[in-house]
Formats: sequence, C-alpha cells, structure tokens
Amino acid sequence: MKAAMTTAALASRKRGRPRIEGRRQELLDAAARYFCAHGYDAASMRDIANAAGILVGSIYHHFASKEALFIEVFLEGLRRTNEAVVAAIDPTADAWTQLEQACVAHVDMILSKDDFVQIADYEFPFRHSLAVRKKIIPQRDAYEKIFRDVIDKLPLRRAISKKYLRLTLFGALSWTLIWYRAGRDTPAAIARQVVDIVRRGAEP
Repeated sequence: MKAAMTTAALASRKRGRPRIEGRRQELLDAAARYFCAHGYDAASMRDIANAAGILVGSIYHHFASKEALFIEVFLEGLRRTNEAVVAAIDPTADAWTQLEQACVAHVDMILSKDDFVQIADYEFPFRHSLAVRKKIIPQRDAYEKIFRDVIDKLPLRRAISKKYLRLTLFGALSWTLIWYRAGRDTPAAIARQVVDIVRRGAEP
C-alpha cells in the first residue's frame, strides 16, 4: 500500500509539474513586460500578479521577492543575447569582422522588442541592491568578456585603450534602444557604421 501510494503521489507530482513550470514562465513574461513598460521601481508584486492574471499571494510560491523576480528576468535577457552573439561570431574570421558580427547581433537583440533583452540592456546593475548586484554583475561581466576577447585581438594603435574602446562601443550600441526608429537604417547597418567609425580611429 505504501509503495502504491508513493507511486500515485509521484504520478500526481509529474502531472502537476508542467502547470507549475508554465505558471512560473507566465510570471516571468508578465514581469518582463511590466518592468519594460513602467520600470523596476514603479512595479510591485501585486502589479505583476495582476498582469499575469493570478492572485498576488500566488506569486510568492514561485518568487520570494520582486528582487528575485527581477534577477531571473535580467539573467534570461542576458542569456538570450549571449546566445545570439556567440552564434553570430565566425571563429575563422579576422578580429574586426568578428567584432562587427558581435555588434550586429548585439544591436539586433536590443532592437528585437524582446522584453527580457531590453531589461538586461537598460536596467543598470548599480541602481539595485548589493544582493542583486552580486547575482547579475558576474553574468554581465561574462557576457562582456566575449567582446573583450575579440577586442584583445584587434590591431590597434599603441595609444588606444582597449577598455575604453569596449565601453565606447557598448555605450553607442546600447543607446540605439532610445533613438532608433524603424524604417530608416537597419540595426545591422547601424552596428556596422559604429564599428567602422571606431576602426578608422583606432587602427594603426
């Protein structure tokens, strides 16, 4: 009897798991949309629960706090961007081509209207608590290492700082989220122009 009950309980748990996982994803999707539309500071757990169509108490079965929810949204956006950039880089190409490929993929993701990606791009870690920063900054640094590794291979003039070249690129590319208007230059064309400007000023 005990074994039968255990088997039944396991079967019940397995049947329930997809619904639990599905509801968790619905909450993440709702949180990403709400953070994008209203900003992190203006969002409450009640707002996000309402957006997801659940009772506010239910959200705490999945996420202990708004910070915990934000961390997962941020890291998912970063994961998607990281995956796209890594896939775009041709390991056999020269360093400038690799940098262009990485930047094109980066801008494509920023302007893709993916709520998760936009949160990872414009929600700066320094605005958040130490606990949040400890979770997301190492992951952001790991993403930026893709660009650092490519920039390290570039043939640059001796006086050019690789650090500031990278920061200049990220600043210029990330700002497209603010000023970009569809129907003009494509995201890829913008990224290529930015890389070309940097290259003209940095090559020997």
